[in-house]
Amino acid sequence: MKRTRRLFTVNSWLGLITGIFLLLLGLSGAVPVFRHELDQLANRNVLTVKPTDQSLANPVSRCYQTIIERYPNLDGIAWLNPGAGQSEAYDFRLYLNDVQLFTYDLGLITFDPYTGVILRGGKLGRHR
Repeated sequence: MKRTRRLFTVNSWLGLITGIFLLLLGLSGAVPVFRHELDQLANRNVLTVKPTDQSLANPVSRCYQTIIERYPNLDGIAWLNPGAGQSEAYDFRLYLNDVQLFTYDLGLITFDPYTGVILRGGKLGRHR
């Protein structure tokens, strides 16, 4: 009986330690999965735009031209939210050429589709 109780106590402590580890692992893994939603929540004031009657003729084309002018040595551009609603800014991922053979730097640029104004931009992790 004493041995069973001791094994139960060891099992309980190991389960608690493992449970805490798995909880931290799950929470840290959820951050990349819900990155877009967390970005929307944290930067709501930057990513929400006011729809206006006057808008750019072709906002995506204008955003693309602005990106090309600002970053002439890009390796690629990806539009992150093509299904953006009327009050959402346009996000673009930039694949910046870092002159390394097997790597590239990631950038992010966000536009107001009605005015063409850059709301934030730069290398990932350093927005202005």
